[in-house]
Amino acid sequence: FIACMDSGVFALRRFDEVNTLDYDVGVTMRRKEERGATGHPLINGFLDAGVIFLNHTPATFRFLDLWESELESAQSEQEALNMVVLQATDLTEYDKVFNWNGIRIKIFRCEDYNFSRWPQEPSPETKIVNCKQPDSMEDWGTRNWN
Repeated sequence: FIACMDSGVFALRRFDEVNTLDYDVGVTMRRKEERGATGHPLINGFLDAGVIFLNHTPATFRFLDLWESELESAQSEQEALNMVVLQATDLTEYDKVFNWNGIRIKIFRCEDYNFSRWPQEPSPETKIVNCKQPDSMEDWGTRNWN
């Protein structure tokens, strides 16, 4: 099991519960009101590539190959991720496993595993935060995360 996280991402608390074998690739999806609410929905509207969970399966490697092939026409790895996953599902449900071409893709909540809505505070259920802006990183050492 691998949890892939961007450099500005850190865990607030343990997240062992995502380490299950019911999926090959786990991705994080934004809240309903944020989905598609941007001029670039494939880049900023649905999935956030800052946190991805991978189980060591042949299907995971097929997914990574598909993701890499989409990078040729995408503006970013996040857009390529959205392009691949949107072929698999309409992205309407969390905690559901979608089986697409033999690849099991599980959708997790950004609120819990990829929170990035600064300066708003993460919820008590948030386990992983993503500091996309420099000002959201300023208080890393002084914040009481509990």
